[in-house]
Amino acid sequence: MGLFKKTKSLFAASKRYESVEISGTRRLQGEGIRVPFQGFPLQIYLGSDDDKLHLFPERLLQSHPVASPSGIVLFNPAYYYSRISGFIRLERGKKLVLGRSNPEQTAILSYSDRVNDRHLTIAYSDDSLIFRDLNSDGGTTLSALKVSDEIEGPLRRRQKKLYQIREIFGGPIQSLPLVEAQSLLEAVNRIMTQEVHRPINTSGRPGAVLRIPDEVTPIIIGDLHAQIDNLINILSENQFLECLENGTACLILLGDTVHSELEDQMENMTGSMLMMDFIFKLKIRFPNQVFHIRGNHDSFAPDVSKGGIPQGLLWEKHIVTERGTRYKQEMDRYYDQLPYVVLAKDLLACHASPPSRKVTLEMLVNASGHRGLIEQLIHNRVKRSGYPGGYTAKDVKRFRKGLRLAPNFTFIVGHNPLNDTETLWLNAGDIENHHIIYGANLHAIGVFTRIGDGMIPLSYKTEPLLEVINALPDIQI
Repeated sequence: MGLFKKTKSLFAASKRYESVEISGTRRLQGEGIRVPFQGFPLQIYLGSDDDKLHLFPERLLQSHPVASPSGIVLFNPAYYYSRISGFIRLERGKKLVLGRSNPEQTAILSYSDRVNDRHLTIAYSDDSLIFRDLNSDGGTTLSALKVSDEIEGPLRRRQKKLYQIREIFGGPIQSLPLVEAQSLLEAVNRIMTQEVHRPINTSGRPGAVLRIPDEVTPIIIGDLHAQIDNLINILSENQFLECLENGTACLILLGDTVHSELEDQMENMTGSMLMMDFIFKLKIRFPNQVFHIRGNHDSFAPDVSKGGIPQGLLWEKHIVTERGTRYKQEMDRYYDQLPYVVLAKDLLACHASPPSRKVTLEMLVNASGHRGLIEQLIHNRVKRSGYPGGYTAKDVKRFRKGLRLAPNFTFIVGHNPLNDTETLWLNAGDIENHHIIYGANLHAIGVFTRIGDGMIPLSYKTEPLLEVINALPDIQI
């Protein structure tokens, strides 16, 4: 059972536990306590000094530190500040079991073998946390984190990254002047003619497959649909930006970067143009680390629409009006050079769908010559009640087999959000290790990234960071 299915409803008997404020250190061995919410984070030792966790109230950059949060996050501080790592979120009214019986949790929190299979439960009620040691061999020790640097560390890291993001763009993130925008796009297109990690097709150009080296950690984001705040949010989290800087990770945008899906913004292309300016700045800064996979909305095609609104045509009109036909021609060139499929040692991904027939790696590399194949990769959806003609587990199995991948090899797509509230759907369509990711949710954004030996989903709360970045003083204080 996956990590997210391990979170259960808050147990009804929680009121029987002694209420204890953590001011020093408290050790538990087969017992439980209730800790009133005190506004500051806690440190947890699961039996040994090697298994230290930090428990933080989940705060946004603009939130008040003493406000009772909707959730708390757990992470391993030994790795959280130095490499791409994970965390576990516990929402109010839920209970979480910590222990090695959960492989995903073990990978995320880097448990040693001294942590029991079921070591500790944590429940989050309206105003308190309930900790219960499950008669673990080494017990559990709780203490308060009260040093300012430790308490404010996660937020300060994110604030620093906002300055880095602003520096990458070259100042406030706003629509670029025509001359700069034209020069920027032409420079990106020169990179695309020799883009790395793409096997050469029969025409001697980078093919339609992006093949990520084994040692590089993928960071996968689904359809952004002009929600630039969500992209900024991801770049300000974890060690993502640092690992792009040092070349150990790559950012993969899984298509549909433009065309808002908000009901009152579908005709407005201003956000789409700003999104592309930002992506182009990232590509110039990280030419070997930032990649854009083509989706159906990454186009000026007249059949690209949403809710009856011809977004492809409106996008073309906006580009020509604001930046002219020469710029539009360069955008066409950019779109035509994008890859369609991602392949890594533990990951297969495309924007929308597996092909409806068996394909080989060579066929995918040369997909630009097969229009029908491209249409399937960027248009089809998983079969469900509202889409009976969609792809099934059989199609996913055939895709993996044609590429000589294991039957349970991780396959990730975007394009097809299954509801309006989530951002990640695991084993979607009841297809094992087939996941859907969506990046344009206004309240949260999901990513897949490699932690340990596998691809792990993470979800982050979103906030309006564009206005925060643009309000920063020119010199970091």
